[in-house]
Amino acid sequence: MSELLPQQNQQSDENVPLLPGNPPRRKVMRIAAWIFAGTGALLLLLTALLTLYTHTQDFQKKPRSWMESF
Repeated sequence: MSELLPQQNQQSDENVPLLPGNPPRRKVMRIAAWIFAGTGALLLLLTALLTLYTHTQDFQKKPRSWMESF
């Protein structure tokens, strides 16, 4: 009887159906791609906003007043 238990456990492990969905490696790659794309989008947005701000009159006045204080 005790000899049958290990065999039954091995068979039950082999017959476990795979869950539907993507394999774990594919899921990790998808998460990494989203993180990379999100970081890139934020950097592009930051660059665009900084470019717009540096061309405003407010920004142009600040360096002048700072330089005049020396």
